[in-house]
Amino acid sequence: MSTDPQDTRIEEHLAHHDAAIDDISAQMADQWDAIRRIERKLEVIITHLKSMEPEGEAPEITPPPHY
Repeated sequence: MSTDPQDTRIEEHLAHHDAAIDDISAQMADQWDAIRRIERKLEVIITHLKSMEPEGEAPEITPPPHY
């Protein structure tokens, strides 16, 4: 029984696509992990900045006398 060259090409093509899909999936998982890390860091920064804000009303900003 001989295999058709067309069948072999199709199997190679499918194997290539499977490998590409696996690679893209792994890259997406890595990117989501990076996004989650960035979001956590951003939350820490936002919390820190909010803690630095003075409470109460902000002072009125007046231009210097030479204006």
